[in-house]
Amino acid sequence: MIIYLDMDNETGQVYGWGSSSFNEESVSFDLPRDHDFFNNPMSYKVENGELTRDSSEVLRRYKQNKIIELSKACNSAILAGFFHVIDGVEYHFSYDIEAQVNFGDLNEVLKDGIVDEVTWTVRKDGEQIRIPITSEIMKELTVSILMHKQNNISKFRDFLEPQVKDATTIEEVKEITW
Repeated sequence: MIIYLDMDNETGQVYGWGSSSFNEESVSFDLPRDHDFFNNPMSYKVENGELTRDSSEVLRRYKQNKIIELSKACNSAILAGFFHVIDGVEYHFSYDIEAQVNFGDLNEVLKDGIVDEVTWTVRKDGEQIRIPITSEIMKELTVSILMHKQNNISKFRDFLEPQVKDATTIEEVKEITW
C-alpha cells in the first residue's frame, strides 16, 4: 500500500498520512497493510530515508496521557470528600461541586453572624446524619478543606507528576498510579 507522509522536515516526525500526496515535500512509502505503522502512525519518524518507530515520541505520549490520568484522579479524590473530627467523632464530608458552593455559603453566613448554627448533612459509619455546624466548627472545617485539597494536589504535583517526567521507559510510566 503506497502512503504519503506529512512530517516535520527537521525532526522527521510524522504528523499525518494519506493515500495521496499532501504537497511536494510529502514522502511516499510502500507498506504492507498489516504494518505496525497503521496502529500508531504518529509514533513514527523518517530518519535517513527510513520509516522508523520513534520511541521517544511514544514515551512522550505515554507520559502526557499518564499526567492527564493522574490529574483526573486528583480531581476525583478532591471531589470524593474528606474526613473531619468534631468533638472526638469522625465524620465524612462531601466535597463535590454542590458541597463546595454550600460550604462557601455557610462560611459567609456564619462569619457575618447572620446565623449562629446550621444543620449539615455528613456521613458517619456509612450512614447520612445531620449535625450542627457553628462558626468555630466552620473555622476548623475551612482548614480541613484546605488541607484536603492541598494534600491531593501535592500528591499529584510534587510526587507523581515528577515521577512521570523522570521516567525513562513506558514500563516505568505504567507503574505510576494514584
